[in-house]
Amino acid sequence: CYVDVIEFDADPLLTAQHRRSRDGFGGFGIVHATGVDDGPWQATHTITLWPANFTVPLRVNGSASEVRWIGTKFGGRGRHEGTVALRPSSLQLGGDALISGTLTFPIESLQITDIPVWEPVPRGHLRIFASLTIRDSTRDIAFDASLLDPPEASVVAEAEFTIDRHLWGLRHRGSQLGNDLLDDEITFRVRLVARRENR
Repeated sequence: CYVDVIEFDADPLLTAQHRRSRDGFGGFGIVHATGVDDGPWQATHTITLWPANFTVPLRVNGSASEVRWIGTKFGGRGRHEGTVALRPSSLQLGGDALISGTLTFPIESLQITDIPVWEPVPRGHLRIFASLTIRDSTRDIAFDASLLDPPEASVVAEAEFTIDRHLWGLRHRGSQLGNDLLDDEITFRVRLVARRENR
């Protein structure tokens, strides 16, 4: 970073014409010093890393730019990806460096691109709290569900959750070895479709 030469406004060699030309690069180069004749003097010099009059404004072309996203679930075992639109935005270029800028991504433009067109795309997420009864055991569970884009007057939702079978007393009825070979976790995948009854 280059900082302009510092000069003192009390210098008698600074002419009016010279003062007008000293707009400074990296900060105004003429400072005012204060102090006493038999003691230290002090001056303050403000440094601007990149003055606004040296920046080049840039306009971001939203249609030519691309923003892609990737989201994972279940510890990375599942994933989705897609795109999100970029509204026209502005950047400030200083030399060969990007100084500042503002980018806006409208959330309503988010698209999922890795789901086939014949499958519904999730349009919302729900947190489900429920009681699960298996045989004579009832326990509280909680899991996330995806609310799909449904037709009018209906609900379509999908969810996946896992339970520990031992908490519900689910055991292999054969040998102990057979029970030990079974994984403790059981995964449920649910697709719920509900429509208004015709009256």
